Parts: sequence; C-alpha cells; structure tokens
Amino acid sequence: RLKYEVEYGMRRGTTDNSYLVTVGAMGRGDEWGKDEGERGVAALEKQTPLTALTHIILTHLDAKAIPSLELLLQRRLAAGAGAAGSSPLQVVLSNPALRLLQTTVVVSRLLTLALLFAVQVILTPTPRWPDLLVVHDPLNRVLFSSKLFSAHAAPPAGDALDEGGWEAYGDDWRFYFECMLAPSARQVRHAASEQLPVSELLPMHGPVVSSALTQLLVEYRRWVDEQLAAAATACASVFYASAYGNTAALAQAISRGITKGGVAVNTLNLELCTLDEVAEATRTSQGFVLGSPTLGGHMPTQVSVAMGTILREPNAKAMPCGVFGSFGWSGEAVDEMEGRLRDAGFGFAFDAIRVKFKPTAKDLLMCEESGRALAQSIKKKLKSRETNVAASGPQLAMGRVVGSLSVLTAKDEDATSAMLASWVSQASFDPPGLTVAVKKDRAIEKLLIVGGKFAISMVAEGRDKKVMKALTRPFGPGEDRLADLETEPSPTLGAPVLKEANSILECSVVSRMEAGDHYIVYASVLEGKVLDENVPTAVHHRKVGNHY
Repeated sequence: RLKYEVEYGMRRGTTDNSYLVTVGAMGRGDEWGKDEGERGVAALEKQTPLTALTHIILTHLDAKAIPSLELLLQRRLAAGAGAAGSSPLQVVLSNPALRLLQTTVVVSRLLTLALLFAVQVILTPTPRWPDLLVVHDPLNRVLFSSKLFSAHAAPPAGDALDEGGWEAYGDDWRFYFECMLAPSARQVRHAASEQLPVSELLPMHGPVVSSALTQLLVEYRRWVDEQLAAAATACASVFYASAYGNTAALAQAISRGITKGGVAVNTLNLELCTLDEVAEATRTSQGFVLGSPTLGGHMPTQVSVAMGTILREPNAKAMPCGVFGSFGWSGEAVDEMEGRLRDAGFGFAFDAIRVKFKPTAKDLLMCEESGRALAQSIKKKLKSRETNVAASGPQLAMGRVVGSLSVLTAKDEDATSAMLASWVSQASFDPPGLTVAVKKDRAIEKLLIVGGKFAISMVAEGRDKKVMKALTRPFGPGEDRLADLETEPSPTLGAPVLKEANSILECSVVSRMEAGDHYIVYASVLEGKVLDENVPTAVHHRKVGNHY
C-alpha cells in the first residue's frame, strides 16, 4: 500500500493515463508515470518518432510530473533540431498550468488547437485543480475528460476499456466522485452539462468508458444533483493551504466525512482562491474547517489572512468549526488557529487535528470521523428548528422487525473501528455468507470495502445491557469505541472481539450494494467459533423503524 490518501481507499490500484492521437488512430498508455520519465519517453518512441510529435495537450499538470515532462520536451527539441522540415512543438495548457511549468518551448493558445485539430477545449477549473480542462473531439466522438469520470482502478494488463461495465467499475467511479469531485459539484455540473456527442470517455485515471457510458453519464448527473440539493439545505466549507500535500490529504478526508454525514462541502485551496471567495463561502456555509501546515513556526500568510476574513464575517461565530494541520517538527500553526478562534468565541465540533509528517490510515479515519462530527453539529442545529413529525404506519410496523444483537469490528493497519449491529442476517449456505446493513455515515464503513476483513461478536442474552451502554453513547473522532469492553484479537484476522460473546465470526467482504441511506455488505465467513453454547443470542427490539 503506497498511498494513504482517501481517494485510494478502494485499493484497486490506479493508472495515470496518457493518449497518443495520430491520423486515423489513437492509443492509450499509462507508462508515463510521475517518476518514470525515461520509461515513458521510450514507450512513446516505440509508437511514433518524436519528430512527428506536434502538440502536447495537458488537461492537468501535476507538479510531480514536471521532470518527466521536461525530459520529453528536451528529447523532442533535440530530435527536431536535427530533422529537416520538423514542425515546432506546441504545448496546450491553461494559464494556471503555464505558471507552474517553466520551459522554453512554444506554448500555443487554445484557439490554435481548435483551428488545427478541430477539437473543442473546455476550461473546467475547480478549487483543487484550477488548471483543469477537457478536450472534445467531435469527429471521433470522444471526450478526453481528465479528472472527470476517472476512477482509481487498474484494468487487467492489456485492457484499456471498461470490460464488465458498470458491475465491474461502478463502485470505483462513485467512490472517486465522492472523494474528489463532490466538493466541486457546481463546476462538475457545468462540464457535464455540455451537450457533446460522445461515444467514449477517456479519463486521466482508470479505464476508458465505453460499455458503461450511458449509465455513468446518468449517474454523474444524479450525484451532482444530490450534492447541489444537499448544499441548498446545509453546507460546510473546508479552507486549507498545503506545503507538501499532507494537509491537502487531511482536507480531502475531512471533506469526505462531511459529505458522508449528509452535508454538502465546499473545499477551497487558500493558495488559489481570493479573499472574496473566502468571504462568500463563509456567508453561505453553516460550518467551516481551517487547515494549515506549519512553516517556520507559523501558519502561511494565506491562512492568516483568510482567518481574518472569516473572523470579520458577522455570522461566522455561530457556526461549528474545526482546525487541522500537518507539520514536520513543531505544529504551532494548529495551536495558533485554535487559539485565535477560541479567543474570538467560536465553538468547535471536534478536537484540533495534528498530524506529524504523512498521515497514516488511523489519521485519515480520524479526519473522516471529524468531518462527520461537523456535519452532525450542523444538522443538529438545523433539526432544532424543525417540528417533530409522528412516525408513520410503515415505520411503526417496521419497528416490529427484530434482529440479533452483535458487535462488528474491523482493523486496517493502525486504524480500528467498531459498531453495534442488529441488521445482520445469514445470506447463503454454500459458501457460508451473511449480510450486514451499514449506515453510510458510519466511521467503520470506510473499512468495509470489497476485500476488507471484519469480525462479528454475537452478544449473549443477559449480557447485552453492558454492551449497549458502551456502544450507544456519542463518540469523539478517534475515540476508542471498545474501551469499556473486554476484548481479545480474533484468531485469524486479529480484529478485536468480545470476550463475553457467545460466538464469533471472521468475514471477508465480497460485494456491496446501495440501499437508501445504508450499504448492504455481503461477506463470506472465513472462520467461526462458538464460545458459549448454553446462552442464546440477545435480540434487539424496537418500537419504531425510523431509527435504531
């Protein structure tokens, strides 16, 4: 596991795609990675002479890819200098990318590209990627969609298309959208609403979208609409600056937690946005989070100035908020932000998050839980203004559906989580399998991806009150949910299980499906053991079916 950022949480690998367009043909390559300049240039030379390369189109420029790009540009210039009649190389990119890239090659205007290739370049900047653009080729009916319609999933070697369609990659497209694009729903809607004739989508990451094209376009519009509808009810802003990408990874995890909590999120990079944008985001939000690295013992100027803008907003003090940051040796920036906000009378939805160097799985899980805590604070304030509505007939009837009481636990490296579960049911005889319903905003949901492992402790009758008391109280982000219960590692997985359980099961997630505000997780049972055959399992009774 090389990357801990939330976007890679499905653990399906990824690709960094580049596309070679020639007259009458197009190929895809993912060998030109961020650290593989020599390999990438060699792979390109196998496809076409460098002197035939006339244009490079950068739909997004990652700073880590600049050395590889510079190597390609140098090789192309050297090849062109010794070739008679070689056309000058032109690079097409947006102004933010141009400021990032320092080179002597000829940089064409977007108009030049449109005239030469009869393609349409559409600027689609987002707060995270201000240089983003997509390219539409109407003749071949393809859209080079850059980050849009991407997925962190590596197709089998030799395959470029989405073989298996929605069933194979639907969860990956949804997960990438939730992690990377949900905070930019307005910008995504603008790009996705272009009425462009398209038969294939060629993204920056993951497979070329062909067989699942229609369904993915429909789902994208639905996901965007859901985010915009949520924003109309409640929205939180995440403001951050990042020196080495670590604080950005924390901001991404907090943003995902807010989204999972049912609140829209507006994520702004303070190094790129204006103070007017900060003020507007604060005015239209019901909560906010501020993140900063520590540079020279202080927060960067952009963060300090943005904090002043937030403090001057008259309604900001009534909002729940939080602070976070990464640091190398000290971490004074987080203390400074927390102190200034506390002194000004702001209330915090979660404790300040301080991460030294690169975040671990445990750090990112705590960030997601913190984002969820902020969302819950926002929704609690909004709910207090609503009048109570009596439960309906179906809800009362569903309350008579009972379930066995159990504790579900999962472990991922240094991250551990647990939840009380009563919606667990056997689902298959051969192989032995079960289903469990997990609410989408649960902290443990992050650990229950396909391939994830978990344990279930069946609660014995007569021992349920202690378990329910320990697990039904509110928990702070990162708090040990099993601290009040006696546990031991499960035999195979090492996940914590209850010592007083009457039986335990160790499981592996096979598949998941959406079910309203829950996921239905189907898992195969790897191992099981009865610990007390004389005591039956406790049953959870409810009076109404609109809550646990």
